[in-house]
Amino acid sequence: MITNFSLSPDPTLRPFVNQYILSTSQGEIVQYTSQWPAAFEVVLIFYLGDRPTHQTPYSSSAMVGKDSYLVGPVLYNNGSVEFNGRYHTFIIEFKSDGLNKIFGISPREIT
Repeated sequence: MITNFSLSPDPTLRPFVNQYILSTSQGEIVQYTSQWPAAFEVVLIFYLGDRPTHQTPYSSSAMVGKDSYLVGPVLYNNGSVEFNGRYHTFIIEFKSDGLNKIFGISPREIT
């Protein structure tokens, strides 16, 4: 079983960050397959345990071989995620324009 812990950001980061999420299987081996739907939020994901396998209908996956990556916002299905191992992730969920504001860059510079 995977447990999610939601943490509130520091008051100085609240204009930019919705929440932090720590997800863990607490050392247990878990296996699952899940669809990865379109999402309007921008998240920075750090895999601290084993990595998932990302299946996508597009030419390549930005997740292959990486321990962290930036996702969103996207208007289309991201494919599916398959996982088998010890699940331990830390996620920073930004407000819709939070990443752009905190770093002072336009959305076009990120894509």
